[in-house]
Amino acid sequence: MAETLITLTIIGVIAALTVPNLLVKYEKHVWVTQLQKNYAILKNALAQGEHEHGSLVDEPITQPNTRAKSAYILNKYFIPYLKVEKDCTKDANNNNCTSVNRRQLAPNIGNMAMYNPKTVSVMASFVLSNGTLVSYYYPYGIIVDLNGDGKPNIMGRDVFMYILSLRTHTEFAKQIKGSGLFPWGIGYTIDKLKTGTDGCGFKDVDSTVGAKCSALIFLQGKMEY
Repeated sequence: MAETLITLTIIGVIAALTVPNLLVKYEKHVWVTQLQKNYAILKNALAQGEHEHGSLVDEPITQPNTRAKSAYILNKYFIPYLKVEKDCTKDANNNNCTSVNRRQLAPNIGNMAMYNPKTVSVMASFVLSNGTLVSYYYPYGIIVDLNGDGKPNIMGRDVFMYILSLRTHTEFAKQIKGSGLFPWGIGYTIDKLKTGTDGCGFKDVDSTVGAKCSALIFLQGKMEY
């Protein structure tokens, strides 16, 4: 009887040590799969939009302010080609699409500043039928929260950034030519993606830390951080 109890205790200890790690690994796999699917969905929508309206490079942007410009691009090149559950692009802010803040990957920084759709009203947003929140900040990037307001709402976990290049954004990525949708940081080396400004690291203090996690995942095919 004592031997049985000892054996069960050992099994319990092993399970307590391994099960959480397995759950984290599975959760990361789910996020990676969802990110890859989301990127394909948005890239396909943009391809349809450019096929119908022409390249973003040639698009005249004459709207009076940043939110109007953001909304204009989404309504012309994305929303008509997607299954949209909620459209907040015509609202004054994104409160009807989201009610939570997004946080940086580095835990000591806190909420996102520049690309937080809850607080940055110049971003235009909509929600896909699968629950993904999509927000655009003209002329820089698209930020997606793969499960909307569902936790954890952390950059590099369920929140990711793409570059929507109207022409070329060499400060956020390398080797981008022309218009298109690209993982933020694409073209950089793995070392560059992990560190520095908007890098996929935990020690950086930049206001967009974690943005380059998108490119890192597409480069490695997994979430290793």
